[in-house]
Amino acid sequence: MRCGRSFAACAAGLVALTGCHAPAPGQCPGDPIGTLHLQGQLVDEPGRCAFSIDRSGDPVTVQTALDFTATLASAADGTAWLCPYKAEATALQGSRTGDHFLVSSLPPAATAQAPPCACTVVVTEEVEGDLQLGPDGNTFVGELRNALSVGDGVDPNTCEPANPPTSATAASSCGVSATPCLIRWTLTTVQ
Repeated sequence: MRCGRSFAACAAGLVALTGCHAPAPGQCPGDPIGTLHLQGQLVDEPGRCAFSIDRSGDPVTVQTALDFTATLASAADGTAWLCPYKAEATALQGSRTGDHFLVSSLPPAATAQAPPCACTVVVTEEVEGDLQLGPDGNTFVGELRNALSVGDGVDPNTCEPANPPTSATAASSCGVSATPCLIRWTLTTVQ
């Protein structure tokens, strides 16, 4: 996978990751609320993006477990940021209402080469959840969502592989269209 600006494309490991660099901690806008060690588990559900093989016919899997550290920050006007310390990740920005956070990737959208797709895939990322402040540490429970779609003006049919694998059991479809397919992970803090 070629990494763009997306935390998910590089950090969550939609497919094999190469050539990415991690940002330094402490570069998060706003007033830091805390640094969270988060773990995630893939939500396996119908309608999830259907990547299963790459262009060479090798298996490709979506990363089922996540483990990363991020700073959660906010401003007095309700703006919130989640700043992961992961490869090529940029801050996700959104809103805070009380203890509820909804942050997402900012335009321009991240792009990735996601096998078996023959086109560049647009990745929109969102984290939503609730923070509980406590004397023994902060806890966050929520979800990381990646919506993958083709870019504006791209014919989804051009994303299908030109030479699909011959294995009868291998899915040969890119599975990404103008309507985003979704990959979700549950997120919780680890103390």
